[in-house]
Amino acid sequence: MLSQKITEKDIEYITNNLLPIFSKFIPSDKIDSFEQIKSLLSVETLTIMQLLGFNYKRAIGEPLTLLLQKIIESKIPTDSTMNNKLALVLANIALDEKATKRYYKLMK
Repeated sequence: MLSQKITEKDIEYITNNLLPIFSKFIPSDKIDSFEQIKSLLSVETLTIMQLLGFNYKRAIGEPLTLLLQKIIESKIPTDSTMNNKLALVLANIALDEKATKRYYKLMK
């Protein structure tokens, strides 16, 4: 597999624009880890890595794609979420005698 070739200008653009965006999504307890990763993503380091055959798409692009996919999927309600909400509503109805009577009337 061929490595991804990107220009120094592209690398500068990525480090100057992408990292500040990512920093907004990092939880406060993970800032130290992010700073370590950020230091690896300097123009010099990325240029050297590319010269050594580093594959940006595979190492960075694919994990970022998966991360974004998981973030999006986590925002989509699942059937189990809906079932849990329904169970909670039914439990609250069961605790209220008047609500239980109204519920039974609706179900007839």
